[in-house]
Amino acid sequence: MNKIVLFILLLFAVQTAKSTHNRAGEIVYEHLSGFTFNIKVITYTIDSSSADRPELELNFGDGTSSLVERSLIYVISNGLQYNEYKTSHTFPGPAIYVISMTDPNLIDNIINIDGGESVNTTFYLEDTLKLLDVDFYGYNSSPVLLQAPIDYANINEIFVHNPNAFDPNGDSLTYQLITPLSEAGILVPNYQTLTQVGVSPSNTMTLNTITGELIWDSPQVQGIYSIEYLIREFRFGVCIGTQIRHMQIVVESHQNTPPIIAPVFDTCVIAGSTLNLVFFAKDSDTPDQLIEMFATGGPLLVDSSNAFYTSTIDTAPQLNFTWNTSCNSIRKANYQLVIKATDNYTTTTGELKPLSDLATWNIRVLAPPVSNVVATIISNKAIKLDWDSAYSCSSNAKFLYFSIWRKIDCAPIGFDCDNDPSQLGYTLLKSTYFEYNFIDSTLLQGHQYSYIVIAHFGTTNAFGVIHNKFSSAISIEACVALPFLLPIITNVSVDSTSSATGAMYVAWSKPQIPALDTLVYTPPYQYNLSYKTENTPFFLPLFSITKPTFFQCNDTTFVHHTINTQDTTFVYKLEFISAAVNVGSSEATSIFLTTSAGDNKAKLIWDIDTPWRNDQYVIYRKNIMGLFDSIATTTTTTYIDEPLINGREYCYKIKSIGKYTLAGPIRPIINYSQEQCLIPIDNEAPCGVTIEAANDCSARVVNASSYSNYLNWIYEGSNCVNDIVGYEIYFVPQSNNDTVLITAITNPSVTVYQHIIDTAVTGCYFIQSIDSVGNKSGIVNFSCVSNCIEYELPNTFTPNADQQNDYFIPRVIRYVDYVECSIYNQWGVEVYQTNDPFIQWNGYTNKKETPTAVYYYVCKVYGVGDRAKPIKTLKGYIDLQR
Repeated sequence: MNKIVLFILLLFAVQTAKSTHNRAGEIVYEHLSGFTFNIKVITYTIDSSSADRPELELNFGDGTSSLVERSLIYVISNGLQYNEYKTSHTFPGPAIYVISMTDPNLIDNIINIDGGESVNTTFYLEDTLKLLDVDFYGYNSSPVLLQAPIDYANINEIFVHNPNAFDPNGDSLTYQLITPLSEAGILVPNYQTLTQVGVSPSNTMTLNTITGELIWDSPQVQGIYSIEYLIREFRFGVCIGTQIRHMQIVVESHQNTPPIIAPVFDTCVIAGSTLNLVFFAKDSDTPDQLIEMFATGGPLLVDSSNAFYTSTIDTAPQLNFTWNTSCNSIRKANYQLVIKATDNYTTTTGELKPLSDLATWNIRVLAPPVSNVVATIISNKAIKLDWDSAYSCSSNAKFLYFSIWRKIDCAPIGFDCDNDPSQLGYTLLKSTYFEYNFIDSTLLQGHQYSYIVIAHFGTTNAFGVIHNKFSSAISIEACVALPFLLPIITNVSVDSTSSATGAMYVAWSKPQIPALDTLVYTPPYQYNLSYKTENTPFFLPLFSITKPTFFQCNDTTFVHHTINTQDTTFVYKLEFISAAVNVGSSEATSIFLTTSAGDNKAKLIWDIDTPWRNDQYVIYRKNIMGLFDSIATTTTTTYIDEPLINGREYCYKIKSIGKYTLAGPIRPIINYSQEQCLIPIDNEAPCGVTIEAANDCSARVVNASSYSNYLNWIYEGSNCVNDIVGYEIYFVPQSNNDTVLITAITNPSVTVYQHIIDTAVTGCYFIQSIDSVGNKSGIVNFSCVSNCIEYELPNTFTPNADQQNDYFIPRVIRYVDYVECSIYNQWGVEVYQTNDPFIQWNGYTNKKETPTAVYYYVCKVYGVGDRAKPIKTLKGYIDLQR
């Protein structure tokens, strides 16, 4: 009985294969509540096909499937039919589900699938619905694709297409072209990319992976092409869903060129403003053709009451787009508007064969900046910041909080859609929701300070987790300067380096009038200098001087003798006393240099904490005469000196160059670190290598007695060959995951290896390089290979003893050494059975000729060295002709 059922199913597959109709489509899902989703299958078919589908079977990826009735049908043009199949489904819980639909078959004569024999290829669509940790990631709806997946091109003319995906959740999207699938994980046979049909320097293709825009420049061969887009959605940097769209491009040859849309440039706009833009198109054909312009995209989809366009049908048309943006328009992702211009070219037989141009326009809607940010000095070390409490977009459901940022110095920022405060030199001070002011009490005198306030937004899911965060435009900066009310330290510089007899030079400048009001701060005036190190938890008194008048409070210097400048950082504090009242203090540290030896290099790191700003550092190295030469300048606090000679001593010191941002008594401010010496040594692992592994998948039949994997590798960095003396190659077979050292190579110039094994080749390789002192590199990458299993059976053979096609054998066999194959006649009776992967049926059953007829086979195919489960099951028919 089972064999008869199998026969009926196979017969149905053969019959429907002759009535093919599928051209394009995709699956779209929308979250309803909990684990329940609306799911819609969209297909584009031939309207006259006898294989029309009033219902389709939809597999939900959770072990269940359902027949879904068609909910919408209409004919578009040129015999093209649009179909929608809608249903809802509740998934059992968090997991990854592949929603899929398979339907026989694609239309015939798709020239880049199986040499045009696409009539035998099934039509397959899938989406991946990822219900991950819903408390964190929330739920997801798939993108909506606003451009139809059937498009037309002309030979030797540039073709442009964009699926125009809009993500309702505001997630980030990426696009990729993939080989179309005929089943889950099964590629369509003999697929060629757009540029592999009619190979020519004039045949190139590019895909913008961010916008989805495809440019084919230009088709060389007339016919129907199929491509598939893989669209990925990202949230928190994690892929939370994928969507596959199957698309067809019809390339024809007519005396027509597509219209051209004038260049379009991306736009950034502040919410609350009105965006107006005019698009133009023209056509070079003679006589003039009428051109119609259209627009599709997110603004028209989600804000249709405020976003609209008008267009003309003309030989030189224009499209006027208007969008009255508001706080409801703001989101993290760009909006995408696709402008399409289509001509009305008609053939001499009256067929409408239009060509189009397409332009992708990205629009970013920024939340408006926080207004009226004001900074006010409230003490000698504190500033109060205020801003408008009536922020225009604070009522938006996505509003989260304000952030306050500060930097030293002040310069106009100017508007930039992509302003990043951290890249502009600002440091985050605080985030607040209900407050509209902030007191900054961590300031230093002698500097200008710039403040900005930013509003932050994001989508909060039902569990309180925020995703797709974004921020407003940066506010106008509020600038304020703290004058020199106190004496300021200008120097903490190492005079001499020693662990016992070192010396430190300390200097400061007096306060400035009128910042210091001598009527308020009366004499006598006193300077108190103290210090501490990492070994002293509190400041120790060092020096004190008192003057009866402000005029006598001159700039002062002090040399701190007999100290350990070699191993210790010193912190100095200067207090200013007016009439026995402590007005305030200033602190600064010495530059402390730390060195570490590497392989032919010296690594320098230094620490410094000063009330002035250090703009650059000069690195000095002692020469063979015992004098220090400057060897480099940097704005960071690290430096690597190379190449050096291992085993030789090198000595260094650092000079800092800085200033107070307000004009002070000393500019520039120069200070030095202690001296530090080291001897470079090879204590570092050599650079690793990047490995690539492959095997001979071009062979039509493999030698089952042995297999080979071919390895080649390149150096990860430059000048590696001078340090590497050999390699160790490791193999991790898939069968047991045990790491095996397969060989050691002692010639560093060898960068290829053939690994011959007598079992399955599936597994992964990595290589560690070795230097002259035995250091081993880290693992740069694993490169894995599989058995590249392929098994294809013909659909006819002629066992007539003419020594041509007398046996039913595989057309292609790679890395297969066992099958379970049965062949049946039309009544479901088994006529042949074998485990030989080459089958070799001679058309006889029980030593009798089987008659000319159609037979059916079921073959379970097993990979080399793995008979635990078949890697695929083939079902089909054989036309036996004698």
